Amino acid sequence: MMPTKKSDIEVHNIPVISTAHLDKPTADALTKRGNRNSWCVCAAWEHGYFLYLEELPKGTPQCLEDICQWLKKHNFNLCWVRLDQSAEEQEDLPTYDW
Repeated sequence: MMPTKKSDIEVHNIPVISTAHLDKPTADALTKRGNRNSWCVCAAWEHGYFLYLEELPKGTPQCLEDICQWLKKHNFNLCWVRLDQSAEEQEDLPTYDW
């Protein structure tokens, strides 16, 4: 069997930021509903979330809007972000105590 060439594998690099950039009601909703929330694609896990934030509907919590704008501001070419409770907080994003 031949080893897989690197070019045969699709690789995505995504930013990892602190869960402190979510307010508590949004974090609770994402934890409870996961991908069944009405705002974005979400994979919740015990230490955070993988979120896809592209076109957010009206009524999306401000903290998710802020993260989406942050992704665009920093020219990330995809809309995925990982939020992790042990990741660094970003100075140019609001943080929430919960």
